[in-house]
Amino acid sequence: MTFQEARDAGYYAHRYPNGDHGYEDEEGNYHLYRNGVELTKGVIAKWCNSYLSGDWMYQDENGNYHLYRNDLELTQGVIAKDCNLIDNDDWKYLDEEGHEHLYRDGIELTQGVITQYCHSYDNDDWKYLDEEGHHHLYRNGVELTKGVIAKWCDSYLSGDWMYEDEEGIKHEMKKEQA
Repeated sequence: MTFQEARDAGYYAHRYPNGDHGYEDEEGNYHLYRNGVELTKGVIAKWCNSYLSGDWMYQDENGNYHLYRNDLELTQGVIAKDCNLIDNDDWKYLDEEGHEHLYRDGIELTQGVITQYCHSYDNDDWKYLDEEGHHHLYRNGVELTKGVIAKWCDSYLSGDWMYEDEEGIKHEMKKEQA
């Protein structure tokens, strides 16, 4: 169904910045279209979104999220209770136990750790918050916060980074100190 056909039929139709469009039918199901093809065909979508990158996502009738990139479901094989696409093409999902999992280029960066939260930066650094409330910041596979107890950490586009220790003292680090 085209955008105009959905509007003419009385549905709330929505255009996405990437040119995709969708509408919600009378049963509360979402239908997402790209170039005249329904991306959500054959599924019950209770919510959907389409991104400038061309990735798209829907939430099924059980409340699980499904994220697609280039016709491949990135969330296949996992139960995603929430899912987020990050600007640098990384993505993360929330599992049934409330732990986040962060992915880059098909590889889980957080594999083997239990996270309360994780985040990816535009400079490709990433961090996670462990069960004890400590932050861990990584760059190129190396933990920058190794050997310290970081109650908070952050990374900047310049390559500089910082962490706050358990006494609340902030330590500003230069890119060269990574």
